Amino acid sequence: MPVLQASGIGSGLDVVGLVNQLVAAERAPAENRIKRQESQLEGLVSAYGKLKSSLDSLQSSLASLKDASGFQERTASSADDTILNASATSTAALGTHTVTVNTLASTHKLRTGGFANTTDVIGSGTIKIDIGKYDSGGDTFTQTSTTNITITAGTNDTLEGVRDQINAADAGVTASVINDGTNNYLVVSSDDTGTENAIRISTTDDDLNNTDAAGLSQLIFDPTTAGPDNLVQTSAATDATFNLDGIDITSSSNSVSTALTGVTIDLKSVGTTTFEVSADKESTKSQIEAFVTAYNNVIETINTVSKFNEGGKSGALLSDSLVANLKNSLQSLVGGSSTNSGSLVTLTQLGYETNVEDGTLKLGTASDLEDALTNSFDDVGALIADYTTRLDSLIDPYLGVTGMLQDRTDGLNTQLEALEEQRERLDYRMEMVKERYTRQFTSLDALIASMNSTMSYLSQQLSTLPGART
Repeated sequence: MPVLQASGIGSGLDVVGLVNQLVAAERAPAENRIKRQESQLEGLVSAYGKLKSSLDSLQSSLASLKDASGFQERTASSADDTILNASATSTAALGTHTVTVNTLASTHKLRTGGFANTTDVIGSGTIKIDIGKYDSGGDTFTQTSTTNITITAGTNDTLEGVRDQINAADAGVTASVINDGTNNYLVVSSDDTGTENAIRISTTDDDLNNTDAAGLSQLIFDPTTAGPDNLVQTSAATDATFNLDGIDITSSSNSVSTALTGVTIDLKSVGTTTFEVSADKESTKSQIEAFVTAYNNVIETINTVSKFNEGGKSGALLSDSLVANLKNSLQSLVGGSSTNSGSLVTLTQLGYETNVEDGTLKLGTASDLEDALTNSFDDVGALIADYTTRLDSLIDPYLGVTGMLQDRTDGLNTQLEALEEQRERLDYRMEMVKERYTRQFTSLDALIASMNSTMSYLSQQLSTLPGART
């Protein structure tokens, strides 16, 4: 609706100024009420947001602690890492082990004779690559996989072309061309170590002779036959053999994860050394500290949003029963006893106590935590896992899109939307008031102007009467 404007030209009245002051005076009580309510609601939304954020952080810190086995890390250290390296998971038993490495596992490697150029033609036809195991005498071969590779004349029949075709075939081997400064050699290596990954190669040569030293038959290798082996074996396929705590073990790989539960042993060289599996106390301590920090952040946030300041500004959630119940539940759970079956049943046995001033947890006796990690490492994990599992269940109803905190926030946002609608209605009503005042003062201005004009006319007429003073 258009707003009438008047400048008070006829009477000298400041119509615009008077109208604006009157409208502002009439608007102020409703406007101030809306602002007070908005400020209060926004304070509540902010307070719930801070609390929800701190609970989210706490729940995130609990995720890795609820399973005792995942919580308790192990470390493995080798006395001589040139002979072996070791790593351990939480399932590994603590202890020291002796290892004697007799042989390392190796890949099977074969090479051709030398070629002057990488573009020299080898031949065309079909290469058959078998992966398997030769018996101890090399008389029989037990095949586990077979790959046929087609070599086409004029397309990929050169030294480098054959290399690329082999590598593209995913045959369990890798081909490369090595130059010694004079000649180029095609080298074929098994992808995996161990006697079970040996190579056998036969060909169907387009020159119709599959056993001579010309064409593709230059690549044949099969010790189980009486025919020639045109490839030179530069490295036999061997297994790793080692002795672990008096027990002989054979492995096709130098990385062994099946000999000792929870431990991976990476063999490096022949020799004897020891390695120790120990509790990773520092990692465990760090996880406990992260949990305590997240818990304390929740308590501190609750204290901030619900604090009482006599004569000052109190927290937005001072009288909120949901927040009070949450704090009481958290402190009751953490201050109570665990239901696990281990020797540790309270956090006080780890040296933690509740700060009477603000309700947070603090490490009062550091030696208690150190002793527990040294003497009752598994029980520490069981204790923390129980507490964190129950804490996760306690705070879960407060979180998420259907949680209690989100429900409170949604309700507050609905009230804020209603206040915005009230402000829009107030704006509309004030426009009507402004128009009414403008019309009234415009009429008054016209009336005064008319009266002034009449007075001026009468004065002029009276001045012309006989006897009038000049």
